[in-house]
Amino acid sequence: MKRAPSALLILSAGILAACGRVERKVRIAVLTDLTGPRAVYGEGIRHAATLALEERRGALLAAGWDVELRAFDASVSAPELDTTIRGIASDPDTFCAVVHTDSDGNFALAKIFHPAGLANILPAETASLPDPAYQPETIFLSPDDRSHGASDAEGALSRAAVRILLTTDADAHALSIAGGFRDRAQSGGLTVYNFQIISEQDLADWTSSYQSIRPDLVYFSGSSQLALSLLDRMAVSGFPGSLFFAQDNPEDPLPSNFTSDSVTLMFSPATADSGGAAVVPATMNNYRAAYGADPPAIAQLGYDAASFCVSPLLKKGTGNLSPAAARSWVLDQLRVGDVYQGLTGSYTFGNGRPCRIPIYLGAQNSPSGWTPIITPGLALGTIPDC
Repeated sequence: MKRAPSALLILSAGILAACGRVERKVRIAVLTDLTGPRAVYGEGIRHAATLALEERRGALLAAGWDVELRAFDASVSAPELDTTIRGIASDPDTFCAVVHTDSDGNFALAKIFHPAGLANILPAETASLPDPAYQPETIFLSPDDRSHGASDAEGALSRAAVRILLTTDADAHALSIAGGFRDRAQSGGLTVYNFQIISEQDLADWTSSYQSIRPDLVYFSGSSQLALSLLDRMAVSGFPGSLFFAQDNPEDPLPSNFTSDSVTLMFSPATADSGGAAVVPATMNNYRAAYGADPPAIAQLGYDAASFCVSPLLKKGTGNLSPAAARSWVLDQLRVGDVYQGLTGSYTFGNGRPCRIPIYLGAQNSPSGWTPIITPGLALGTIPDC
């Protein structure tokens, strides 16, 4: 006679069948500027991160992870920001953070996230950490300023430019980018003339130097408005030449009249998060469908940051992880050297900086002015320490 299964066996089978479907609730924190003049970029980061998470929700749920995104405004007073950062760090269910604010804010939180063991991905930070001890938890998607400049110099070397008029303004980022460019260019045998523009008189003196030197290339690291002044002076000099431009402020939009019929224009990868950079078309379509607007270009880095946060949760071996263990697992997995495919390129994090970066190969005219053309996953030069 066929025996009926006991209630205990039925209960046990039910528990075992459900084990693969248990949803462990965890969180990603997005800390960025959601109010104030930088809010357009902060909202782009938040929306793109949300989009990346939603596109992976099915796979995450199948793996037993219910991931929530919580956004926090970084445009608050210093005490409020400190409270926010400490709250994120102390939340045991928050396993990763995507952060985009100014360098002071980025590094203030790095100091707090370090002892908490919380991976914090900075999509657009190019300054160096003030304390290397924070490095294990702080992961950059944009190479540092000097590496950007050195990569640009590789481009100058490949173009067989011999004489370079290296020009900067007084911004710290601009000077660091220029320093990396100068060191690599000179080590490659190029002749580099250095010029810093601070005043109107400096601009007049620069024009005289440009006309007398007649360089193969002007490499300018600084503001877009000063770049426009240089472009205008080059165009009427009788020797138009070539201008290679690296913005010192990624959120400084290119002027709509940044164009020339006579000067050859090139754009640096030194602002991988440029507000004027082109967005990968498929991402733009998805973003537009979800939010009814075109994203700022920086959004694609926010998308990649969020996708890199959750990628380790989709690896084999996470079935028995508790929500509290997700934090250390994600940080460890991001640092083992695996290659992560992003919209902006292929990344591997050896020392917290990416070993491959997006490169702007040129520019095109658009209704809003010049737009750098982005080619994902290429690099003109090598990034140190990877």
